[in-house]
Amino acid sequence: MGYVVVGFIDDDPAKHGFGIHGVPILGLATAMEQIAASGVEEVIIAMPSAPATRREAV
Repeated sequence: MGYVVVGFIDDDPAKHGFGIHGVPILGLATAMEQIAASGVEEVIIAMPSAPATRREAV
């Protein structure tokens, strides 16, 4: 079975409230714990241009 994308996380507040192909941008990376508590089973992180320290923090 494939993945069902329920949302995106983005630290740019200007993007909040928008979506990508109908999938909402849910909020900041700091909200991941709260989002995971809502029943999300897996989180896929893609931050290739972020500094290593930021990727490690997330």
